[in-house]
Amino acid sequence: MPFLRSIFLFFFLINFCSGLSQTVGGVEFKDEDQLPKWIRIDSIEIVNNRITKRYVIINEFEYKVGDSIPRYDFIAKSKLSRTNLVNRQLFSFIQLDVEIKEGYKAYIKVTVKERWNIWPAPVIQVDAPNINEFFARNDWSRLSYGFSLGWSNFFGTGHKLKLRAVFGNTNQINASYEIPALNKKVYLGLTPNVEFKSTRSVNYRNENDKQVLFQADVYAFESISYGVDLWFKHNFYLNHKLKLGYEAMRIKDTLLLTNPTYLSLDTANKIKFYKIGYEMEFDKSDSKTYPLKGYYVNVGVDKLGVGLVTDTPTDVFYLNAEISGYVPIGAGFFWGAKARVRLTPNKLQPYRYRNGLGYDKFDYIRGYELYSIEGTNYYYFKTNFKFEALNKVWTFAKKKKKQKKKKKKENAKIEVFNNREKKNYFPLGIYINAFSECGYVRDPYRTPENKKANEFLLGFGGSVDIVTVYDVVIRLEYVANRDLEHGFRLGFKKAF
Repeated sequence: MPFLRSIFLFFFLINFCSGLSQTVGGVEFKDEDQLPKWIRIDSIEIVNNRITKRYVIINEFEYKVGDSIPRYDFIAKSKLSRTNLVNRQLFSFIQLDVEIKEGYKAYIKVTVKERWNIWPAPVIQVDAPNINEFFARNDWSRLSYGFSLGWSNFFGTGHKLKLRAVFGNTNQINASYEIPALNKKVYLGLTPNVEFKSTRSVNYRNENDKQVLFQADVYAFESISYGVDLWFKHNFYLNHKLKLGYEAMRIKDTLLLTNPTYLSLDTANKIKFYKIGYEMEFDKSDSKTYPLKGYYVNVGVDKLGVGLVTDTPTDVFYLNAEISGYVPIGAGFFWGAKARVRLTPNKLQPYRYRNGLGYDKFDYIRGYELYSIEGTNYYYFKTNFKFEALNKVWTFAKKKKKQKKKKKKENAKIEVFNNREKKNYFPLGIYINAFSECGYVRDPYRTPENKKANEFLLGFGGSVDIVTVYDVVIRLEYVANRDLEHGFRLGFKKAF
């Protein structure tokens, strides 16, 4: 079994790494101490953007050609401009070189290395809240297998095509196409999406704050959904998103007999509804992958069922709000914190929408990874101190290849396939963490066998975070909770 776990983790990491890339480089000021009090932006030169349109890069700058700005604003805005480019996740290398000529004119050279932008990859999907719960249950029938295709920077405009298909315990096919900007001014974008899903195992009730699964030989649950997200970019950091969609669900009759209110309080075996949502995001962190400085704010509302469907009506409302902050303390130490709350009207809802903490890979408290605590409302607060034990980029010299003469027809290749990233560096960051997290799940309808709702939850522990090439984040953690349950845990992506 340990061997199977190792093989599984290897392929899981392959899938996890797909489509991501660590960005290196920096901002270089020639004779920074000699910069004048006022600086005029005279030119911005882009080098090595073989696919990406020039305006996609220029739009991420905090200033434009012809602007005159104070010295310190120029330095700060140059660094912020590079951060904006990093967060577009289009390049593996971004270097800004700034030179002042004629006493006050700034000549800016932006050197980029574009990512490999086509990512086919195998997929191993864990049909569980997280990988730790999956290993604890030791039910390998909950795996699904398939493939995914990600194509970023479509047409050189930052468009992203995502296709995914998995089969097994879950049959799932989804597709989305992200258009970050409908024009060169980057004011409005949209993301149409569609998904079909059916699964053999469904969580139909909780016992001892853990999911109890309904298993079927054929599929117990089916759904189809489609919609569109409309984006409005107010500035570099503030985005508004309007979500419109439709969803239809159906469950097997035997599942309905087991839990008559799984989909609807009217004991229906199928429902359909329209949904609408709004989300405001303000992101001023230095990295989407592993932030160490800045802050992030997100507020959103979601309404499932807007009155357009009269048979078996759905009426679910969510209000979500979160704020995260990241502060460098100095001498390699950092502090971070996150607070999140989700509110919904305190009325009985169909079981499918009574999800509290521990039902997905994002909203849970460390120390309670093996639990799913159902309820209507929840909040949590997380804090983390970390020490940067290592942050280094190794570069490797390239051997020059002899150029051979080729016929003109042989050189007529599609440009996007020629844009292969030559990896001549290996970044590695190691961070030692100490953390504590607390939260509360409110459930006015808690059953006696579930104890953890309506009580204070506390988790704490330490971890080693490894951040390396392809934006891979691996968290090796030792956690404990207020009941003194403890053990080793494995996590991917940032903790918050």
